[in-house]
Amino acid sequence: MLFWLALICLAVAACNSESGSAGGPGILNLSLSSSMALAPQDGTQMKITANVTGNSGPVTLTVSGVPTGTTSNVVQPSGSAAGTITLYSSASTPAGTYSLKVTATDGASSASQNLTLVVAVAAMVAGTVDQALGVGGKLQQFMSTSFQPAEWDYQFFQLNPTAKTALGNLQSHHIRLQGISQGVPQGSEGTNSTAWDFTILDDITQPVLGVGDHSPEFQIAKAPAFMYVNNDSANTFSDLTFKPFAGYAANLVRYYNTGGFTTPDNVLHVSPAYPNEKVTWWGIYNEPSINNNLDAFQYTTMYNTLVPAMQSVDSSLKFVGLELCCGSED
Repeated sequence: MLFWLALICLAVAACNSESGSAGGPGILNLSLSSSMALAPQDGTQMKITANVTGNSGPVTLTVSGVPTGTTSNVVQPSGSAAGTITLYSSASTPAGTYSLKVTATDGASSASQNLTLVVAVAAMVAGTVDQALGVGGKLQQFMSTSFQPAEWDYQFFQLNPTAKTALGNLQSHHIRLQGISQGVPQGSEGTNSTAWDFTILDDITQPVLGVGDHSPEFQIAKAPAFMYVNNDSANTFSDLTFKPFAGYAANLVRYYNTGGFTTPDNVLHVSPAYPNEKVTWWGIYNEPSINNNLDAFQYTTMYNTLVPAMQSVDSSLKFVGLELCCGSED
């Protein structure tokens, strides 16, 4: 019984069409010097050695799955000499990863191995400057920083009188202002108050307006507390049309850019820096998926509601959307 099992196993092995390990006589085996070939778009050649053993006659190597624009030149094995496969790609081959198959056959049996082809982008650095790119042909980077006006840090410039000069010396661009907690100039946490008070926000904002490029990014990080369920800014929005929030955002634009707005108690609220310093760049909300659990549809609704309302006040505004946080927003 064991004798017949051994013969059956030998017969199955002899008919195996996929092989990459050494075997006995009559069993065709194919091995490649590498399972990956890198052939960039600039025509650089990649050579793979193909070793074949166990063949009963002349062996023919073929390569399938080669993408358009890539050439495969095969030198067939001869005697004890291994075969070679040379691959090279042109700019017409789309960059990416391709699955190729190398097959060896001697007419009686065959074996194959998978080969991964990586077509890499080939970049050329020119000796001339393209004035249409960057700023006059130059890639320019700038440094920025961020302030978060709130009750715990609003006295920063008061307690550090030289800080404004030091900040100006950094020549920062688009310094971010992100008012939160009591730095939100309307309402009060835990109450339904709609009163306005720019004191804490402006103790940071007004000095920043006059330094660097004089063009901060004002991120409307949160809405007033009364716009959330139970007057709690950690909860969801009470009105998911975001129209009340849009009205609040439009008043911020009026305050900084157009000479202010008047509240029902007949008080005019206007930025002390107006008209010399204004805010052009605006961010719409902070870290939306971890702030009040907004989903993509809700954030899109928010953005598409706030931006037109703000533009109706000042058409020159520029906007930043989706200032994200972390893995929850992947």
